[in-house]
Amino acid sequence: MAYLILEAEFTGLMEGNREVIWLWGLFSELERLIQGPVLLMGDNKGVIDTVYNPKYYNCTKYTLLKY
Repeated sequence: MAYLILEAEFTGLMEGNREVIWLWGLFSELERLIQGPVLLMGDNKGVIDTVYNPKYYNCTKYTLLKY
């Protein structure tokens, strides 16, 4: 169950990242550049641990490769 929650949270963050990239391109085409970085925040400890700690890589490598 925890793996499914981790995958759902990770998928949500990746989709949010895709939306930010798309919006960035849209605003650049409209000549309205976004000033500064765009913050994408997530509060799921499992996702944060997976990203920053390589020991979890074997458990989630297919999820990470998928996105």
